[in-house]
Amino acid sequence: MIPAKTESLQTGGNYMNTRPVHSFLLPALKQEENHKKGPRGSWARNQMGNPSSIFFLFAGLIALQARGGVVFTNLASFDGTNGAVPYAALVQGNDGNFYGTASSGGTNSSVSIGTIFKMTSGGAITGLYSFHDNSDGSIPYAPLVQGKDGNFYGTTYDGGSTEDGTVFRIKTNGVFTNLYSFPNNNGHPYAALVQGADGDFYGTTYGFGGFSGIVFRITTNGVFTNLFSLANIAGGGQSRGALIQESNGNFYGTAYFGGGEIGGYGAIFEFTTNGMLTHYDPLPPGNDGPNSAGPENPWAGLIKAADGNFYGTSEYGGPSDKGTIFSYSKLYQPLHTFGVISNGIFPCGGLVQGRDGNFYGTTYQGGITNASAFYGWGTVFQVATNGTLTTLFSFNGTNGGNPYASLVLGSDGDFYGTTSTGGKYGKGTIFRLSIPMPPMFQSINKTNGAIAFTWSAVAGQSYQLQYKTNLIQANWLGLGGSMIATNSPMSSTDSTPTNSQRLYRVVLQ
Repeated sequence: MIPAKTESLQTGGNYMNTRPVHSFLLPALKQEENHKKGPRGSWARNQMGNPSSIFFLFAGLIALQARGGVVFTNLASFDGTNGAVPYAALVQGNDGNFYGTASSGGTNSSVSIGTIFKMTSGGAITGLYSFHDNSDGSIPYAPLVQGKDGNFYGTTYDGGSTEDGTVFRIKTNGVFTNLYSFPNNNGHPYAALVQGADGDFYGTTYGFGGFSGIVFRITTNGVFTNLFSLANIAGGGQSRGALIQESNGNFYGTAYFGGGEIGGYGAIFEFTTNGMLTHYDPLPPGNDGPNSAGPENPWAGLIKAADGNFYGTSEYGGPSDKGTIFSYSKLYQPLHTFGVISNGIFPCGGLVQGRDGNFYGTTYQGGITNASAFYGWGTVFQVATNGTLTTLFSFNGTNGGNPYASLVLGSDGDFYGTTSTGGKYGKGTIFRLSIPMPPMFQSINKTNGAIAFTWSAVAGQSYQLQYKTNLIQANWLGLGGSMIATNSPMSSTDSTPTNSQRLYRVVLQ
């Protein structure tokens, strides 16, 4: 179920305010909603000039299926020439197109070590650049980031002068500049760069063998500063997740290993722009004793949510050791633990907060299983701030499989993502997930004893206006059949006596 998050209160048909849904529910109705775990949404109270005629209006979603109303579109399949095996999330550029990297493939006949590509919102892919190994880097695992100058910046895991990875810049027309090659043992960046408030880029490396990664700063013209070694985190550290800058100017990051012992479960750390490590918190063992809900080995970085807390995922941890979702504010708070294969397992990608306040992400495995994928092809999920998880979509190999990357919220309100396998050529895909917003009543008009309703809708989705006569009544009754929207808004009418009391809702089916 995808719950609505706002309530519209209307008196005499005039909009008054918008506020959280729970602030207006009557106590009896709260009990019913909690018991049935039914749809939530927008209530409107309309007094039609008759003190005995009060109509409570509800607009929301019915959870007929876990992914009811969700529209999945496979936009493109990688064929090797335009790339293969993308690990990275997409980024939407200022021009509205999406840009990304693939860790393999390319147009170079002698090597197949990665590409940079552009994609329109309709799924047309254009290859911008194919890597050449020593001269410019190879195997780009990380997403791109668009700088304030309009150019894109990124990293490669390998290649460069010492085969330890590179930092590069690329223009939207494909003009490529190699800014920096990492020296021996300090390189191999997995994570995206982040541009700080000072205009410089900050990033992390994974390290190699027994060597810890580092945290670094680099200017747009390639001036590099090694800020500190992740060995400063007890037990050493290796990072795969992007950094995030707080309002106080400090950065937060995640370490995949280290934190409390050699080969530890990872950590969250904080540092200043001049490289001073100010704080770190080791991740508790996820499947040991009293910390059985704790996270282990966060692949992705943190996000800062609207409530002011950090949220993240860990690839492992929890009672089944199949991954967790957690919040962090100098203290770890488990939000959800993965364990049931059908709901998804092993979340490698990070979270993104949707416009509805919920979090969205992917799992690398779980969902649909078959002979080709005993542990599943991966899923897309939604999780509320109270930890309630809904599996929105399960991959099956043909439409993609095994997403490593986070989703990105497009300017059109849809989510876009990549899978590392599956698709037409078995080399990965790009997809779009459209999640219709709950219907909202827009107007209520009473004429000659009939009440006319209009509500917001999404073309192609099915809606039904329903009613009941009192709060105790168990079932909602349909006013006519389901209607498929051709545009927005939709409308329907109920002819009812003036002194009759009814409660209304419209549901997305």
